[in-house]
Amino acid sequence: MLLYVFFFQLTFEALGEGSGTWGTASDRRSWLWVPANSSSSNTGYGTRGFMMLPSRTSSSTYNSNYNPDHRFYVYVKAGETVFWGFRRNGGSGNIRVRWYYDQTDIGFYPVGTTGTGRVQISSYDYNPSGSGGASGRPANADDAAVGPSAIFGSSGYSARSFTNTTGADRAFWVEISTTSDALFSSGFNIDFWDVTVASGTSGNYSPIPGRVYCKYWSIVNGLPSVAGSNSNGLSFHDNFGFYVPVDNTFSGAPNDYFVKYANFGSSHGGYVNFFANQDGPRNNLTYIENRRSISGTSSNYQYPLFINDPDQTIWQTTDPPSASLEINYQEKPAPGTGGEAYVDLTISLPAIVDVLVDLNSNGVYDEGIDLIISENYDTPGTFQIYWNGEDAAGNELPNGSDIEFFAAVLFFPVHFPIYDMEQSLGITITNVRPGAVVQNAIYWDDSLLPRTGSNGINLATSAQSAAVNVTGEAGNSHIWWANGDNGISQNNTINTWAASYYTEVNEREGFNFLTIQGNVYDDPDGLEDNLVDGNPTSLQPLYAILINQATNKVRRVARVNSNGTFSLRKIPNGTYSILISTDSATLDANNPGVMLPSDWETTGENFGTGVGSDGVIDGVLTDLVVSGTSISNANFGIRPIIADLLVQKSVNNELPEFGSTVIFTITARNDGYNDAENVQVFESMPDGYTYLSHTVSIGTFNPASGIWDIGILTNGSTETLTLTCRVEETIEDYNNTVLITSTTPDPNLSNNSDNAETTPFRILPVTWLHLEANYLDPLAEISWITTNEKDLLYYQVERSKDGRFWEKVEMVEKTGNLAEKSEYRLLDRSPLPGRSYYRIGQVNQGEKISYSKVIALEKEPFQLIQAYPNPSSGVVRIELEDIENFQLLFVDSRGSKVNPKIINTGKTFYLVDLSTLPSGIYIAKAFNNFEFYSIRIEKLN
Repeated sequence: MLLYVFFFQLTFEALGEGSGTWGTASDRRSWLWVPANSSSSNTGYGTRGFMMLPSRTSSSTYNSNYNPDHRFYVYVKAGETVFWGFRRNGGSGNIRVRWYYDQTDIGFYPVGTTGTGRVQISSYDYNPSGSGGASGRPANADDAAVGPSAIFGSSGYSARSFTNTTGADRAFWVEISTTSDALFSSGFNIDFWDVTVASGTSGNYSPIPGRVYCKYWSIVNGLPSVAGSNSNGLSFHDNFGFYVPVDNTFSGAPNDYFVKYANFGSSHGGYVNFFANQDGPRNNLTYIENRRSISGTSSNYQYPLFINDPDQTIWQTTDPPSASLEINYQEKPAPGTGGEAYVDLTISLPAIVDVLVDLNSNGVYDEGIDLIISENYDTPGTFQIYWNGEDAAGNELPNGSDIEFFAAVLFFPVHFPIYDMEQSLGITITNVRPGAVVQNAIYWDDSLLPRTGSNGINLATSAQSAAVNVTGEAGNSHIWWANGDNGISQNNTINTWAASYYTEVNEREGFNFLTIQGNVYDDPDGLEDNLVDGNPTSLQPLYAILINQATNKVRRVARVNSNGTFSLRKIPNGTYSILISTDSATLDANNPGVMLPSDWETTGENFGTGVGSDGVIDGVLTDLVVSGTSISNANFGIRPIIADLLVQKSVNNELPEFGSTVIFTITARNDGYNDAENVQVFESMPDGYTYLSHTVSIGTFNPASGIWDIGILTNGSTETLTLTCRVEETIEDYNNTVLITSTTPDPNLSNNSDNAETTPFRILPVTWLHLEANYLDPLAEISWITTNEKDLLYYQVERSKDGRFWEKVEMVEKTGNLAEKSEYRLLDRSPLPGRSYYRIGQVNQGEKISYSKVIALEKEPFQLIQAYPNPSSGVVRIELEDIENFQLLFVDSRGSKVNPKIINTGKTFYLVDLSTLPSGIYIAKAFNNFEFYSIRIEKLN
C-alpha cells in the first residue's frame, strides 16, 4: 500500500495557547463561535452546543438542556497561574467572562452547575469597542500568538489571570454571558483569544502548553466562493486543527495515551462543530454503520480536543501495540473447487480489521464487484478472516485471476465527525505519539450521503474523494468541495477516522491459490531403509525455498513449522525446485543454494511417500511440476552429524602378585552414523603400575601424558591399545580408569568411560582361605578364615577412605596354630560413610607386618555428586565428598571437552564459573582410579 508518510512540523512556533496557535494570517478565519440563545436555529445552542455558555440562567428550558460536557476547559495544577483574554469580533454590548471550578470534582470534566459544584474564581467584563491590549485581551492575531506579557515580556498583551489556590490539581471552565448574566439573543465571534498556563511566580513564569481542551468545539469562518480553493480569505488557517488523546484502556496504566493530530487547514465551514470519538457519528449500531457519514447532525462527542499536544506529564504516552498480518491463499479441499484465502493476524490490543478484495485492481472499492470484509476484535489475540474466493456476485474466481488485497489493522480507531463543514481541501491525521511523528492513512465511508443531483447538491463542485475508503487504498486526504452553502456536507456530518496505531498490508498479484506442501524429517538412518522419513525435524529456524527453474530465481519462501511441515502458497503453474536452508531468502533473488549448520547433513529427499529418493543426496528436489492443482509430500531428510563413542578396558589378571606383569586392553569404538574427529583416549594409570610397553592399532600413545591420540574414528570401526605394566607395592589403589572424547557431537555419554581393577597380593606367613566385609547397619563386619599361622603374633584390622591413607580399627589376637583352620570376625562400630576399604595386617615375630588383599565396602549404594544452583547462568558449586581426590572434567552435549574457569576449591567442593560458556547442557564428571560420578548441568543465558 502506498502510504504518504513523512516527518513535518505540526504547528508554527506560537508562544501563547489560543487562536495564535492556529495562525496569524489576516486573510484567514479560525474563530470561536459563542452560540445564540436558540434551541432550533442553525447558530443556536440546540445545534452548535453550549461551548462557553453559562451554566445557569433565568431560562428553565435552557437550564434543563444545558450540557456541561460542551465546556471549554483548562487543566491547572495547584499553584499554577492561568493568563487569559478573549476579544469579541463585531456586534455591540459588553461580554462578561467568568472562570469556575467544581469544588466536589477534581477530574478532567467537572459537571457541577450549582452550589459548591460551581465556584467562581475569576471574572472580567469586556467592552468590544475598547482597545484590545488595554482591556486585558489580545488586540490582534500576533498578540494571541506571542501570549501574555507577564510571561513573554513587552511584546505580549496585558492579560487577565487567576492562580489555582484550591490546593488540588483540577479543571477550570470558562463561561461568557451578558453583563447582566443573561444569554445572548444571537451568537457572536471571538476572533483572538489566549488561555496560557504558567508555573512560577511574577517575573519568573514558565509557560506550559497542552492544557486547553473541549469535547465539542463550535467554530465559524466563511463559506467558499470557488470550489477547491481558499482564495476568498475566509478559510481556516493552515495550522487549524486539534490534538486528541486516546486512553489505552488495556494497558493497565491509569493515564497512558495515544495522541493524534487532525488538521482541517484551508477548509471552509461557515458554522462547524468538531468532536472526536471511538465510533463515528453514531454509537448505537454496528461498528460498520456507526462510522459512516450521515445526513443531519451528530453530537457523539467522547474525547477531548486540545489546541496543543496534551501535557505529557498528565496525558502520558502509552507503549505502541504490535500486529502481524499475512494473507494466505489455498486450494479448497475436495469436493470444493477453486480457491480461498485466509488473513491470519495476531494483535496485542483490541483492533478493527478491514480487508478490501479489489477484484478489478483499480485501487478503489467498486460496489457490486469488490468485497469488503470487516471484523471488530474486542480483545487481543490471534484471529483469522476468511474469504471464499468469490466475487460480490458469488462467482468463483479461477486460479491466476488478477486481484489486489488491501488489509488494515486499526488499534483504537479515532473518529473525527464534522458537522456542516462545507468544503474540505484535504483532512490529514498525524500520529504524534507513541512512535514517529508521521502522517497516517485515513479512512471514510460517505456511502450514505446523496451523491446525485437531488437535494440541491451541486454535482460540479461536490464530492471529490471516493465514496468509500475503509482500507486506505483511495488515498490519505478526505476531500469534498462546494462553492457556497452546498455540496454533500450541507447540514450533514462527515466522518473521517484513523487508527491510534495501525498496521497495513497491500498485496497485488494473481489469485494463485495452488500450494506445494512437504515435510522435513530428522532421519537418523538416512537411506539405509530406502525411506525419507523420521520424526519432525528439530532444527530451527529452517526454510523451504521455492526456485523457478526457468529463471533460477526465488519464487516463494516458507518457514518449516515446529511439526516439520511447510507450505509454499500462491504458486502459479510452472516447474520448480525446492531446497532447504537455515537462511531465509529474498523474493526474486538468485538461487541461494542449500545452507545447513556445519554439524548437520542431508540424508535424502523424495517427492512422494514410501520407498525411494530422488537419487542425489543434496537437499534439493527438482522438476516439481505445478499444473492446475496443488501438490504435497515434497519430503526432505536431515540429521545432526553425531558419533557414539564407546571405550572399554579389561585386564588379563585381576589377582596379580606384587612384581608381576599385567596387560590392559583398551578398546575404542564408534557406534554412531558419522565419523568422529579429534578422538582422544585419556588413560589414568595410578602409581600401582609401572609402564613397560604398548601397542596401538591406530594413532599414537604418549605414556607420559597417558593420551592415546586416535584422530578420526570412522563410524562402525573398533581400535585397540594394549598396555603392559608391572604391579608395584604402593599405598595407591589399583583401579585403572579410561575416558574417550571427540570434537564430534556425542549425545550418549554413558559409555565414554570405563575402568579395570586389580587386587595384587603377596604370599604371606599365613594361608588365607576367606576374607570379606559386609555392611550390617549401622556396623561393618569384617570376617576372615586362615590356616598355617606360623610365626604370627596377632592381626591388625585397618580401614581407609581412599585406599591411600589407613587407620587402625582394632587388634585381634590369634586363636589357631600351624595345622588348624581359624575363623575370625570383627565388628567396626564406626564405619566410614560411602565407599571404604579394609585390609588385615599380619604382625609376625619381630613386629614385622604384611598385609592381606584390600577389600571394599559400600555403606550406601552410591555417593551422589551435587551441583547448585542448577540451572545457572554463572557460578555453580559442585559438591562430592573428598572431591579433592578426584579429577574434574566438563564436556558439552556433543561430548566435546570444555574448560570453564575454576575459581575456588575445597575438600568437598569446586566453584566453577560457567559464564563464558554458551547456553546449553553440560556434563560434569568426577573420577579417580576406582570411582566415577557425573551430573548434568544446564547453563542459562
